[in-house]
Amino acid sequence: MGTLFTVLMLLAPLSQSPGSAAGSVVKESGQVQQLPAAVTSSLFQRLLPYLDSCWLNSDTASLYLPPPLGLEEEVELAWERAIRSAHFRLLLSEPLLLSEEVGGQEISEIVFAADQEFLLSRHHGRVTKYRKCELPWSDVTCTPELEPYLPAENRLNCELIHRNPEPTSAPRQTLTLVFIRRTDIGSPLTIADDRQFLRPSDIDLLQSSGLTGRLTAEGHSANLEGRIQARALVVLCGPVDRHYELPVPSATTVVYTQHASGFITVPPVDEVDAESIELYPEEGRPTTIMYWARVGRGKSGGQALAWSDRSNPVSTCEQPGSTR
Repeated sequence: MGTLFTVLMLLAPLSQSPGSAAGSVVKESGQVQQLPAAVTSSLFQRLLPYLDSCWLNSDTASLYLPPPLGLEEEVELAWERAIRSAHFRLLLSEPLLLSEEVGGQEISEIVFAADQEFLLSRHHGRVTKYRKCELPWSDVTCTPELEPYLPAENRLNCELIHRNPEPTSAPRQTLTLVFIRRTDIGSPLTIADDRQFLRPSDIDLLQSSGLTGRLTAEGHSANLEGRIQARALVVLCGPVDRHYELPVPSATTVVYTQHASGFITVPPVDEVDAESIELYPEEGRPTTIMYWARVGRGKSGGQALAWSDRSNPVSTCEQPGSTR
């Protein structure tokens, strides 16, 4: 890691010109160098759209996955480690309110290391960590105004990026999978979701899809690729006996219902090249369903659901329409 340095900036509120902010650079030696107002203004203007592109952070993670135990302590530890290493630190004169899409929280401090592609913010002692951002990190750090204040190795990385810029890519989406066990087929529809994998809109879609029986949400997976969200509610009534390849939804929620000869999707889904949800029996354990999801550059896989025996043959599933 490069020379330890801290950038302290008192940023004007958004209603005022950021160029009126004052800043300084504090190096490991304790030397203080005033940061020109133009550099402060440039960095602030670049940080705003970058923060707005960070669709996944420690405050919004529960929208995609159940929050892991100890998340708050982990984020606090990341803050402590960051301020003890080479980093930039921005102190805002008034709190900045982020959009609801990225958490809607207020921030009064921002910390980031030039060689680590994540941001940390803090307000009234609460720390937020930002990891999944759609804009490239070089948009913030590799600028003519900021590069003179970077460690030598970071300046070299910026030179390489300037020579070989990454091509602009299309927005990517996050695919969330919810695996639902279906039993008591033919009885009135009931839905159990003790672990809160389902959203209210998911439940509405399941209720309107014509299903019967008891639905129990038991499995959950998220392929965290982008801000755009797609959700697949995979309703399973028994083990599968072959490999199935299902299309990935595009920016919407789809119910995939297992029937005797395949799966029915509600609403229908168009095929997308190189993107799919695969379901197949586990080798040596035919009553266990495995999955593999490919979305953009992201991949995820594992166990979907398992049955203790073959007492739930899919031949007993309803088959109201065409299947895949």
